[in-house]
Amino acid sequence: MKTTILILLALPVMVLLRDCAGSTAADCHSFYPYYEGISEQLYSDAELESYANKTVTYNGKEMSVYEATQVQRGIERKIRHWKRQAGALEAAGLDNGFETSKVKHYQGEMRDFIKQMNTQYKDEGIKWHRQYEREQVPAFVSPESVDRDLRLAQQGRLFDLKSKETETIYSKPFDLTERYGNDRLEAENIILDEKGKDHIWRIHPDDRDWLPRNQDLILKAIENPLYIDALPRDSGKRGINIAQIIYIGEKENEFLSLVINFKKNKAKIWTMFRANKKFLFHEDGRMKDRWMKAK
Repeated sequence: MKTTILILLALPVMVLLRDCAGSTAADCHSFYPYYEGISEQLYSDAELESYANKTVTYNGKEMSVYEATQVQRGIERKIRHWKRQAGALEAAGLDNGFETSKVKHYQGEMRDFIKQMNTQYKDEGIKWHRQYEREQVPAFVSPESVDRDLRLAQQGRLFDLKSKETETIYSKPFDLTERYGNDRLEAENIILDEKGKDHIWRIHPDDRDWLPRNQDLILKAIENPLYIDALPRDSGKRGINIAQIIYIGEKENEFLSLVINFKKNKAKIWTMFRANKKFLFHEDGRMKDRWMKAK
């Protein structure tokens, strides 16, 4: 404690603008002060100058990195605007097809923007992220809608394998781009269509009754998997498949595997089934190379 006090006393006096409004006044950087000759810079002056002078190109127009972030903020504002319009009409019981189409249009524009930015940053190992939280409209998000998936799953109504209708299994944005370093692994939601249901019905008949009775475990496999594919399985035009697996502790079938297919920034359940230990591990207990533990 004495050493800490001596060090603090040795630092140059800094004048903070205490008279300004705000919880920490104008000097919001006082939490992480930089003292010349004492503190260590995270980036060198040359690196900072390089970043400041860097330009990127979006739709053929050259701009600074800051200007590019403002383009992203602008697209986010448009998404929020049309979400508000769509939400207001829905609350009033009116048709919101046009407004919903505008939301999808600007979401597509955002995906294209992120893709263009990441193409230019690829060689530098920098990842430009989509910030989904900035696209949300809290005023129109009720507790009931937030918990929609879990609520329906607990009631056994999240999906029906006997129905030919396409159903939304996961109604929130799903993004694995950072995990795998692949910008094709993001989607607005996850669906289960007729093709996926048919695949489960034909290939995994032993799970026809079990899956509908355990719909909450489907959500767990999506949100909190224990094991995952070590590498994405790219099937070309058919998209990319990612398996997410959880432990369910049954005697013969200890695991639940959920395979998610990504294609053109849309995600759907390719299949889901129970599996035994041999599916993941060799007889000596080593995990097969195909899998890895989720972080």
